Amino acid sequence: MKFRLPKFQLVFFFAVLGRFGNELDLAASLYAQEKPNPTPTLTKSNAQPRPLPGVQSTGAIQLPNQWSLRPVGEQLELGDFPVNMALHPDGGWLAVLHAGWGTHEVVMVDIRKAPNKIASRVTLDQAFYGLCFSPDGKSVAFGCADKTVRLIGVSDGKELMKFDNHSDWVLATTFTVDGKRLLSGSRDRAMKLIDVANGQFIDDINKLLENVLCMARHPKEDIVAYGGDLGTPRTYRIAENQGRTAANNDVNMIREFERQPGPVCSVSYSPDGNSIAVGNVNGEVRLYKTGDGSKIATLKENQGAVFALKFHPTKNHLVTGGYDGKVRIFEVPEGKLLTAFYPVPIPEGAKVAAASGVSGK
Repeated sequence: MKFRLPKFQLVFFFAVLGRFGNELDLAASLYAQEKPNPTPTLTKSNAQPRPLPGVQSTGAIQLPNQWSLRPVGEQLELGDFPVNMALHPDGGWLAVLHAGWGTHEVVMVDIRKAPNKIASRVTLDQAFYGLCFSPDGKSVAFGCADKTVRLIGVSDGKELMKFDNHSDWVLATTFTVDGKRLLSGSRDRAMKLIDVANGQFIDDINKLLENVLCMARHPKEDIVAYGGDLGTPRTYRIAENQGRTAANNDVNMIREFERQPGPVCSVSYSPDGNSIAVGNVNGEVRLYKTGDGSKIATLKENQGAVFALKFHPTKNHLVTGGYDGKVRIFEVPEGKLLTAFYPVPIPEGAKVAAASGVSGK
């Protein structure tokens, strides 16, 4: 069996090892004899073109990941990429932040009676995540991908504050109980305390340990629970960190919980503040007592990352939402799954993981 190098490899071989003129001449000669590649021939493909995202002729909604949803009931066109919602303290208004390719906006929706209607739209030059109403309901805060925190008035949409002390995306915000201070969490690992009246930076309340991905404030106290990319949820006092010393620069930390099996992407307090729920990217939700940090239950029914958690205000129920599109309701503290459903019907053929790149029918 003869071994033969392709001609372009021979060219390289002689050009590198050649010490005499005749060997370089040979390399040049081989290169000159190399036949050009034939012109490629285009063949007609039978593949169907991928539908563009948006409303289709059938009435279905094509998402960018090629999922196809057919909404039922009432619909409101809000924007090209609604990423965050927050309910007004009086329960009658819903703020929706969308930050897609088009104009970024915060849309106020009147949900006091059917049909729901858009009350106002506030156009923004930048928006991202962490939508949060002030306790009095007069303003709404959110974080931005331009590393700022913004505060706008609910009645007129006027920008009331712009805070630019972070060095990376701001993913979470929450107000103190009295509404006079605002806490922001960022991928720069800091939770920064801000004076709402003048937008001045007060202090970092935490030691910089990991990207802050989600936050939730205690329902009655100025205590915040947060989760990050390293998977260890912690609770902190929302206060200045002036008591830090060389030996302890994390004096506001109240408790560090056990490490989760993946980054923490959601956290929520129970209405009485005696327990918290922690969701991670691997689909687990773990419940803990806030008093001693002991684990109450582990919920494993979710498939994929758990992006949203909410305790029922009066019942012992925990609602979860995540990557697989299902809403699940659990009885707590037992952790029993009561029901699971899709908020909109999705045909079986369209239930395709976004990462697969396979188009559903």
